[in-house]
Amino acid sequence: MFKVSRLLVILLLLIFGFFLVSGIGELPLFGNPSNPVHKQAGNYYLEHAEIEMESPNVVTAVLADYRAVDTLLETTVVLLAGFAVMLVLFSTGNISKFEEVVNSSYILKISTKLLIPPVQLFALYVLAHGHHSPGGGFQCGVILGSSLILQALVFGVKETLNKYPPKRIINVAIFGVLIFYSIGLICFIQGGNFLDYSQLQSILSTTESHTRSLGILFVEIGVSLTVMSVIYLMYIFLITKGEVNN
Repeated sequence: MFKVSRLLVILLLLIFGFFLVSGIGELPLFGNPSNPVHKQAGNYYLEHAEIEMESPNVVTAVLADYRAVDTLLETTVVLLAGFAVMLVLFSTGNISKFEEVVNSSYILKISTKLLIPPVQLFALYVLAHGHHSPGGGFQCGVILGSSLILQALVFGVKETLNKYPPKRIINVAIFGVLIFYSIGLICFIQGGNFLDYSQLQSILSTTESHTRSLGILFVEIGVSLTVMSVIYLMYIFLITKGEVNN
């Protein structure tokens, strides 16, 4: 049975690989200035991003507005990847069985307590200024998640779990994705396309460009919550081998 399944997987991979390789010849030449992406979409983004959504950062404008559905699916994949890790590593064991030795010095603990707040404040800065400088929801989430992991490294996993229990963090991760979907549904209910932030203008009572700018900020908040939670949860489940029951 195992051999049959293995042969089937290999066969499917070969078929899938054949179609991928056969399609390479149809792709436009890399770096060719006459490619559609350089003559159509790219020029439009460069010329209209700052005008349409008050964002000189074209990368943020593209990822969070022009291609918002793609970013929504990426955020969903991040959430599902976190759940996959938890399901694979989930154990019926108790965290009390998890053996942990914390040898952090008093100086290191004090330094960490002083360091974490500025790190988290900088994460919020990266989120809020993602329109105008490098940053955004994914970057903010990584920094926030790293600050939680830093606390676990210095103060221990068990103490960190008391402050940030997995069940609560899972809810935060789901809530982040729901923010993204909810913004899209509100736009749809208002009569526009899914994630067409201009439809929020009647609710926010601002100019269309500022409304789209705020729409980007709202969905970036959702992205940051999901990314932060998944990074933290993956670390916790990996380090404890799934022996988490709180």
